[in-house]
Amino acid sequence: MMSSSRREAKTFKDLGLSQWVVDVCGSLEITKPTSIQRLAIPAILDGKNIVGASKTGSGKTAAFALPILQRLSKDPFGVFAVVLTPVRELAVQITEQFEALSKPIDGRISCIVGGTSLLPQIQAIHDRPHIVVATPGRLAEILNGDASLVEAFAHTEFLVLDEADRLLVSGSGFETSIADTMRALPGKANRQTLLFTATLSDNVMALQKRYGESSMPLVDANPSSDLPTNLRLRYVFVPAMVRMAYLNYLVCHEFSEDTMIIFTATLRSCQLVASTLEKLGVSVAACTVFKTKGDVRLL
Repeated sequence: MMSSSRREAKTFKDLGLSQWVVDVCGSLEITKPTSIQRLAIPAILDGKNIVGASKTGSGKTAAFALPILQRLSKDPFGVFAVVLTPVRELAVQITEQFEALSKPIDGRISCIVGGTSLLPQIQAIHDRPHIVVATPGRLAEILNGDASLVEAFAHTEFLVLDEADRLLVSGSGFETSIADTMRALPGKANRQTLLFTATLSDNVMALQKRYGESSMPLVDANPSSDLPTNLRLRYVFVPAMVRMAYLNYLVCHEFSEDTMIIFTATLRSCQLVASTLEKLGVSVAACTVFKTKGDVRLL
């Protein structure tokens, strides 16, 4: 159990992080740990597997990146850690954060995702990066295609499943790819497994149960799930083939005088929604991890 002093920690130093980690956080204007960071960082530094639950935008990436990098600085080798995430846009974002946080120790970070050239990614793993951030399908494709690369993961110390609720959905297509990757890693007794999620799905809790609650404790930084009384929450069930038409109607007629944020699952769907609304005369800003273009109503 975490000591009360760490639970109430006001600085990264209080959490047990080294001075160089504290300094790099300060250089990036990250000065005060968030709730998930206060809960997760000491547990990870203590060698625990964890399920970390916290809402989107609460600092989950730093919650696992900082303790991983501190451990890496004491024994730098590749591949030290593998981070799996469901979509390439998130993989790019996590890679950028690892790169920024690992500058003082010259961290070598590789982003292994689909939609880009395969050969440079194969070479990147041959070069033994410290951290591999990947989508499950592309990493499994590389490992299955070149057995010699499996050796690079023989001593990996961390496996992180970010957005674990999405990665562990039955029938999502990720199961086989994750299993292929895990076969290349040391057994669970010889690595730390970290699950981070915004929601505690049944599949996430089932995996925790297989490990055992004492072996994989839950660190839950989510506030009460009670919704604000003034929040209007509506579900609209429509066939996929007419979903865009319904969205266009809502934006252009029902809420034509309002500003709004529309979230999409992928970069491609974001671009599709933005371009469609733009053609209908809506002022649109399409915001992705790669660029922001436009100027008013759509993120």
